[in-house]
Order: sequence, then structure tokens, then C-alpha cells
Amino acid sequence: MKTRHAIGCLLGILLFTPISCVVVWVGGGLWLSRQPAEVGENEEHVSWLPDEATNVSYYKAYMWKAYEFDISEEGFKRWAIKWDLKEIDEEQSIWRYSYMSFLAKRREENVDYDELFSEEEKHIATVKNGLYDKKKSRSSSGYHVVYDRDRGRAYFESSRR
Repeated sequence: MKTRHAIGCLLGILLFTPISCVVVWVGGGLWLSRQPAEVGENEEHVSWLPDEATNVSYYKAYMWKAYEFDISEEGFKRWAIKWDLKEIDEEQSIWRYSYMSFLAKRREENVDYDELFSEEEKHIATVKNGLYDKKKSRSSSGYHVVYDRDRGRAYFESSRR
């Protein structure tokens, strides 16, 4: 009888532990992804960027964040020292901070496709002259950072997918 009880306990632990881990992991991810995003537009300064960064707009949520700001090229290089910056040789398109709000609005409205594509272009920055680094996986997790030399504007986007 003790042997059956011990085997039952062992099976319970072996089955329950992986299942519990998956349930907690998925449930926690869903809970975090439902937390409201922090959104700001044209703010003079934010504490989590260098003092030199001005005119800051951002969307920060658990699963996705994007921000853009004005900064000198030297200031950008100091801020972006952790990335392997390269000269742009092929134009870089990066989602702007407003992209998620656009997607949410798009789901709520019946918009014709011509209007939709025209509106979407406003939420993507295309940069031809500057610096960038990008690391994205097949699932789109990773980051993309771009500096637009012509506008003196930095763009950052990352996803945890």
C-alpha cells in the first residue's frame, strides 16, 4: 500500500510540476500583456532617456515598446553604445510609437483598404541616411534601433514575442 501511495505521489509531482509551470508561464504572460501601456507624445524629456533626448513620443507595454526622440548623432551614439551600429546602406523601415494605437483603432473601424494603407504609412518611419542595428527572430522578438541623420531623430522598437 505504501508503495502505491509513493508511486502516486511521485507521478503527481512529475505531472503537476510541468503542467503548473506552463499554466503559470502562459497565465502570467497573458496577464502582463493585458496591462495598460504607458503612452506619451511630444514630451520635452523623460527620465529613462539621456538628458539630450527631447520631443519624446513613446508606447511602452510588456510585449512591445517603441519610442522616438530628437537627439544629436553623437548623443545617439553614446546612448546606443550597447548595439552594433552600422551605416544605413538599404533604407530602414521601423514601426513608430503610434503603430499599436493605429492597429487597435483599425480593428474597431470598417476602413477601406486604400485608406488603411495610406494611414498605416504614417505609423512607420523610413530612414535612408543614418545608423541602425536590428536583431529580430522569426517570431518577431528582438529590437530595431535607427538614427535618421537628416532629421536628427532616433527610433527604437522592441518586442518580447
